[in-house]
Amino acid sequence: MLNKNKLNLILLPTEKCNFRCTYCYEDFVLGRMSRPIVDGVKNLIRRRIESSTLNELALDWFGGEPLVAKQVVFEISEYANELFNQGKIESYSGSLTTNAFFLDLDTLKTLVSLRQRNYQISLDGYGSDHDKTRKQADGSGSFDTIWKNLKAARDWKEGIFEIVLRLHITEESYRNMPALCREIALAFGGDSRFMVFFKRITNLGGPNKASIKQVGIDSAMDKVAEACSYLSEAGVHFNNGVNSQYESQISVSQITVRKPTGDSLVDKVVTAPYVCYASKPNSFVIRSNGRLAKCTVAFSDPKNDVGHIDQDGLLHIESEKVAYWTRGLLTGDHATLGCPAEG
Repeated sequence: MLNKNKLNLILLPTEKCNFRCTYCYEDFVLGRMSRPIVDGVKNLIRRRIESSTLNELALDWFGGEPLVAKQVVFEISEYANELFNQGKIESYSGSLTTNAFFLDLDTLKTLVSLRQRNYQISLDGYGSDHDKTRKQADGSGSFDTIWKNLKAARDWKEGIFEIVLRLHITEESYRNMPALCREIALAFGGDSRFMVFFKRITNLGGPNKASIKQVGIDSAMDKVAEACSYLSEAGVHFNNGVNSQYESQISVSQITVRKPTGDSLVDKVVTAPYVCYASKPNSFVIRSNGRLAKCTVAFSDPKNDVGHIDQDGLLHIESEKVAYWTRGLLTGDHATLGCPAEG
C-alpha cells in the first residue's frame, strides 16, 4: 500500500457508454480522451521510469464503457507492455470493468496479449431478465451479445485471463439469480478462469437515484444461497458479497485472489482489512478530460477533483484534497480505509 515505486492508474478512456442501465449513477457527459491526455498518460509512465520511481504498474480501465474507446485502451496498454518487455518495469498488469458488449474474441485476444487479463463483467439475470435493467442506449437488450462473447472466451482454451461475473441483486433480478447461476454452472463449470461475485445494487445517486430501491438483505440472501448451490456443484468459484459485513467493507476478510502469473493462474489467499483504492497514495483516477480523482463513484463531489495531468505527464495535484482521501493511513481507522468518501 505504501510502495512508492508502485503506480495504480484507473483510466477512463471515455465516459460515454453504449448502455443505459436503470441504476447507473453516471451522466455520460465527457467523451473520448483527447490526444494530449493520451500522450500525458504515456509520458507519466515514461517519466516515472526515467526517474527510477516505478517498478510496478497496474492499469485499470473504467468508464463509461472503456471499450467504446477501444483504440485508446490498446494504445496505452501497448506502450506500457513494450516498456515491460524491455525490462524497464518489473511488474505490469491490467484489468477492465466492462459490460462486455464489445469484448469479442479478437478484442479479448489483443488485450490479453497486452497483459490486460482481469475482467469484471456485470450480469443482472439470464436472457430477458438481464435486459430489463442493462439496456443498450437505444433501449434494446444486451444479453445475447454478452453471453456469446463469454462463451467465445471460454472456448479459447489457450487464453490466460480471469473473468469475474458480477451478479447484481436488484428488485428485478434477485428472484432470478438461481436460474442465472444454473446457466453459468452449465456454461462455465470446470473452467477456473470464470468466477462469480454477488453484489446488491445500492443507490449511488445520479440521474436514476429517485427510482433505485435496495433489495432487503434477507430476501437477497435466500435467493443467493439457492444460486450458490448450483455454482458449488459445478465447481465455479464465487464470493458472496450480499451481507452487511462485506458490503460495509470495513471488516478483516480472507479472500482468494486469482492472478495471471507468467503463463499460469495462481491462487493467493489474502487476509487483511479492506483498503479502498481511493485510500492509497499511489492510486489515481485519470478521467477522460485529464482531471484527476481518487474515487470512481463520487465524480460530482468537489473533494474528488484533486488536480489534472498535462501533456508532458506531470501531475498537478491539490495535496490537501489528496490528504483527505488518504487520511485513513494516519488514523488507522478501518472504516475510513474501506471507504474514505464517507465520514
